[in-house]
Amino acid sequence: MSDRSALRDPHHVVELPELWRPLVATARVVIPSTLLASLFYYFGLRYTDYHYAQYGLDDAALGYTTTDYVVRSLNVTIQPARVVAVTVALAVFAHLAIAVSLRLLAARHPTASAAAGRTLGVLFVAVGATGSVRYWSHWSEGLDPAAQSRWWLVSLVTLAYGLYIGLVRPGPGPAVSRLAAQAMSPREQRTIGTILLTVLLTLITYGAFTFARAYAQDRALQQAYETEAKPWVYPLVRVYSRFDLALDDALGITESRPTSSTSGYRYRYDGMRLFIQDNGRLLLWPADRSPRAGMFILHETADIRVEYQPEPR
Repeated sequence: MSDRSALRDPHHVVELPELWRPLVATARVVIPSTLLASLFYYFGLRYTDYHYAQYGLDDAALGYTTTDYVVRSLNVTIQPARVVAVTVALAVFAHLAIAVSLRLLAARHPTASAAAGRTLGVLFVAVGATGSVRYWSHWSEGLDPAAQSRWWLVSLVTLAYGLYIGLVRPGPGPAVSRLAAQAMSPREQRTIGTILLTVLLTLITYGAFTFARAYAQDRALQQAYETEAKPWVYPLVRVYSRFDLALDDALGITESRPTSSTSGYRYRYDGMRLFIQDNGRLLLWPADRSPRAGMFILHETADIRVEYQPEPR
């Protein structure tokens, strides 16, 4: 039966490559869109937590919803996704080059092709394992967490690919190494190959997950440094209140009483910068202090009025 007639046969079963079988099995259990939304929510939550922790705040006090966390995740998922995409593209290109070279070599020297595949597998495993061990031993303490996790991701990809070409497909031939294939049935070979690929894909996914989480932490830290270096970007404000807010001179904030008796506001507070006004909350910090020394939250109510102050530049 030709390939074209086999495709028209309703009873014809198309065998999936070993690499796709774990992915198909995962897609049958977890809906891809649900998994993607969950990842966006997680990274948005982690980024928001890291971001406001730099200012001594708990993001739970800001009243963010699930949608808010998903939207905020875009700040920290684009760059990791770009790095992962480039890494995968380079890995696929390298795999095609190695596969074609091994097949050309196998056409003339089958034994040499198998030996070359195993040798490359050992080489990739050694390089990947060395990078992974050095990551866990904090070899790159001078690097930021995102750069360190990026190199760990590359190490895991290298390690996984070395195991793949060394054990799963060392060249043209069965799904596992030829020595193991002599003692296994074809079904056992496919099962072992699927298990190995599932483990390797899990390692790569974990590396990408760790890199994205470290990038979120590093991004939050860099933004805190920028806020601390350029406080004038955030406006000076004056807050009027009908009740005592206990913002005294110990915080570097000046408390006074308005002279107008018709204003209805009994207290006035000067010397603050407004960080953000969102979701019915005002995030402020004393103007003569670093924002990383701590911020505080005021809820927008009818008892509070905010007035922007001009600042000479």
